[in-house]
Amino acid sequence: MKHPLLVSLLIIGWCIPPVWAGDLQHRWSFGDGQFSTEKDPDYHYAQPGIYEVTLDILQNNLVIATRKKTVDLITPLIQSVNIDHQINDLHVQLLANIQFKEQISNLPFQYIWYAEDEQIAEGNHHSIRMKEYRYYNMRLDILFNHHTVHSQHFSIELKKPEQKHSSQNDQSGVGVIGWLMTLLLFFSVKFRTPLSQQKTYIE
Repeated sequence: MKHPLLVSLLIIGWCIPPVWAGDLQHRWSFGDGQFSTEKDPDYHYAQPGIYEVTLDILQNNLVIATRKKTVDLITPLIQSVNIDHQINDLHVQLLANIQFKEQISNLPFQYIWYAEDEQIAEGNHHSIRMKEYRYYNMRLDILFNHHTVHSQHFSIELKKPEQKHSSQNDQSGVGVIGWLMTLLLFFSVKFRTPLSQQKTYIE
């Protein structure tokens, strides 16, 4: 992994008068245990990561200035991040999948999920129960060694399910009433004596 570190001249210009430039020594630390005393090294990292590069400027073997630079070799490799979510009532399944520009080995990423800027979960795959039915602004931050290498916003909407059972109860109530009315009508017809069969008794 190549990352040319051609920053020493700029650093010298910030803190050291040009007249002293010939008396200076450089000591680079690349953050992976490797060092260099070259003025403008072109360094190759063995694997992707995030490294803190330190440059010490020395004069007469004494450090007169120090500069640090964070080198991010993860973010340029990320092609895209696919976010999938499934909603079941108030429960939301969250899933994130990173697509890289080239094949790399497994790296220890940290996934942090936010809803309305409040952290709600960690991990690339997580299930969470939301507090209420509403529209949520979501965010996923992906970190490597405590450095954010990707941040992505998305939104979800949780809708309250329609209460179909209430209409069914109303229909069942109407059915019971109809059944009772039919029963009453049946008995009223069955036990009612026709007018032609009624007898009149005169004393």
